Amino acid sequence: MRIFLVALLCLTFAGCATTKQEASTTTPVSKSSRADVEVIDTSWLDKVITVFTNELKARPDQGGIYYNRAIAYYYKREFDKSWNDVHKAQALGCKIESRFLEKLKTASEKE
Repeated sequence: MRIFLVALLCLTFAGCATTKQEASTTTPVSKSSRADVEVIDTSWLDKVITVFTNELKARPDQGGIYYNRAIAYYYKREFDKSWNDVHKAQALGCKIESRFLEKLKTASEKE
């Protein structure tokens, strides 16, 4: 558990996105009986969101934390919360990857 939290905090301290690696590369995926359907196990995202939320209580001026939490909300399909965090991150000067924004726009059918 300690290693998990340290890894999450390292992501937090990294700030805004600076690489083109996507979060989906570490998302657990299992195939259903239908070949065209993928099921993503999102139960672990609640813990991730809790860590980011607690960190924001201590450091609300960190746009990168909002950005990382926006990605977690995206994978939970909580698009309104994801958009809220994207806007907060941008207001704090964090640059959001265009690929993530496009995915969020398509998935949420907004903006």
